[in-house]
Amino acid sequence: MLKGLVMRKKLFCALFSIFIFTQSSIIGVHRSGPSISGKTAALCSDKSTKSFFSAKRLIFGVATIGGLFLMYKMCKFFREFYFAYWGVSIFLACQNNDDEALRGLAPRFSPKTVNRNVERGQTALFWACRHNKVEVVRALVPHYHRRFLNSYEPDEGTALRQAVINNNLEIVEMLIEHGAYIQENALDEARNKDVDRTAILNYLNEVLENDPTRRETVTKDSEGKIWKSRVVSTWYTDEEVTAVKLFSACEFDDHKQIKELQPKLNAKIVNFNYGFNHTALFWACKNNNTEGVKIILPHCNIVTINLCPEEEGTPLHQAVINNNLEIVEALVEHGSSIEEEVLQEARKKDVDRKAISNYLNRIVREEPDRLIKRTKFLRNEQK
Repeated sequence: MLKGLVMRKKLFCALFSIFIFTQSSIIGVHRSGPSISGKTAALCSDKSTKSFFSAKRLIFGVATIGGLFLMYKMCKFFREFYFAYWGVSIFLACQNNDDEALRGLAPRFSPKTVNRNVERGQTALFWACRHNKVEVVRALVPHYHRRFLNSYEPDEGTALRQAVINNNLEIVEMLIEHGAYIQENALDEARNKDVDRTAILNYLNEVLENDPTRRETVTKDSEGKIWKSRVVSTWYTDEEVTAVKLFSACEFDDHKQIKELQPKLNAKIVNFNYGFNHTALFWACKNNNTEGVKIILPHCNIVTINLCPEEEGTPLHQAVINNNLEIVEALVEHGSSIEEEVLQEARKKDVDRKAISNYLNRIVREEPDRLIKRTKFLRNEQK
């Protein structure tokens, strides 16, 4: 932006100088003339002053400036047309997987030619990744700005997703190194069990653990318009980074990572609410990770223990669904409330949960205040 302002300032100064030159030529003629008397000089001075502001000279100056400005706009137009022509040529060569054309167009690769969305969020890089062209991607990606590197095609996703689909770790690493964001659909492709993409999934998870700002959420509204959102702040404390790592480890049921983080855990890290009332404790209970629950639970406060994600129930509810008496007892001992929905889940006959049902009924008889309704709990939580 600053560079553009400087260029506009220089252009204005040049045009203004030309205007002054055309208007002041009469002064040079007057001063170079022969010596005359004082009265005659005064008359000539008045005449030259009037001539300086004459209508003809004013029109000529304005026309000169207008012509130069029009020439500048025409040069700018042809310059943009030149880059657009080569940009579309590179795009079509990548789209058609034309190796011969790409070899001829390689000298034209530059930020001005490749940084353009030709069709529905598609770029030349998108098609190079889709056709699994490692050398073409290596030549293209250094020229891409982050905006076009993460350009999103409504049905096919980003260039990164195409690289994940092709199970090409080399291209994925190149895109990440040059600033690609990681969308959920790319992670879903990496988790797909039809093809073994474990190396790519581990790499992407490691990137997200080290830099949570790389995660980007893409949604569509009712009109089909795409909205992107991500965490833009890069200022994270060590505790916040550890909290995100713990949450991801519990969500993806990574026992090894939870054990590695155990020495760093404290109340602030464990009680981190990632959104929609999801916590590390909730995911550990949902994934039936008894050992993880025992590691996390001592640091949890009563709010975290009783947080209730919409339509999914509390951590205690998840433990009952998994028929894990050990987790149920641990949660109750640390102050978990018992909802009527939890008791109803324990009484279902599809799975034998008699031990859990008897235990919860005994706790309710001994401590009637433990029994609540979910609506009551949510109302209290909002207060």
